[in-house]
Amino acid sequence: MKRSNQKGVALIFALIFILVLSVTAASLMFLSQSETWSSMNYRLMTESRYGAEAGVHAAANYMMNSYTLPGGAGDPLSAYKLTVSPVTLAAGGSPIALGVTMNGISANYPVGTVLTNFNTASQGSLTGGNNTVNYSVSAELMSMRQVIQCGNSQPLTAQLWKLTSHGDITGTRNAEVEVSSLLEVHVTPCYNYAGFATGNGCASIQFNGGGTIDSYNSSNMTLSGGSPVTQNYEGNLGSNGNVNTSNGTTIDGTFSSPDTGVGAAAEVPASMP
Repeated sequence: MKRSNQKGVALIFALIFILVLSVTAASLMFLSQSETWSSMNYRLMTESRYGAEAGVHAAANYMMNSYTLPGGAGDPLSAYKLTVSPVTLAAGGSPIALGVTMNGISANYPVGTVLTNFNTASQGSLTGGNNTVNYSVSAELMSMRQVIQCGNSQPLTAQLWKLTSHGDITGTRNAEVEVSSLLEVHVTPCYNYAGFATGNGCASIQFNGGGTIDSYNSSNMTLSGGSPVTQNYEGNLGSNGNVNTSNGTTIDGTFSSPDTGVGAAAEVPASMP
């Protein structure tokens, strides 16, 4: 006996299966497309970052090799206010900066040729695949001071610059990355130790009395009773051997030695904050 009410069921199931397969195929297509766009975005961001880093390196290369530090007749330190950070012009109080306007800071420097030369050296582009990556750099002077170099009567101008660089890709798919870096002239003291013994034997450096080893700033000399006002740090001792101190000796600093063993001489610990 035939059941006429079941006619067409196979067609309905076939349509349902086609619908399910169509939805699955569409989902796979969208997933594949999203992965493609994600990979492209990552590539564009990476290329933009490389461009931004290229700008930082270009600016640093100019500052280290072509830039003339202030302090001469054409660029006196009196034109700058050195007691603030960032450094500003003595007249007007505007921050010192080079390069393009970035993060609300415009180019501002007493010597016009420095502005021009910095822009020429630090603004440019490079090719990444099928894209052109443009980079632009701004440099802000965070601090500046003059110090006397060891064994040299000529002062050294020590600066700290903050370099900020943008890497940009324009087109149908845009990308922009900003990186920043600090460029500093490091200043080290002429004498890293209050005392140093070159001997490598026992008690190569020895204090018999209850003395104090400390430091003072010779560039800002202040006296108390005819003696320098000392600082309770940087009174460092060094030796190729070991140190022997008596009770009551105070070392306002550190002791450094390559000798990791214990010598034959009795060592009395000093007071070291």
